[in-house]
Amino acid sequence: MTALVGESRLDLLEALAEQIADLLLTDFPLQWCRVRINKPYAVSGVPQVGVLIERCASSETRYSGA
Repeated sequence: MTALVGESRLDLLEALAEQIADLLLTDFPLQWCRVRINKPYAVSGVPQVGVLIERCASSETRYSGA
């Protein structure tokens, strides 16, 4: 997970959250996951901005057991 975030060159928190959710659903035997990302002081005068997504495992993202 740290490598994914550290190597990421994404402009949107939403895109990073989607990648993290895909990784979790593929690498772990989960039925669903919730990913929350907060970025403090990204906008002047606002303590933090963030995104929260929930995803269910589909046939494409289902745990492979590897």
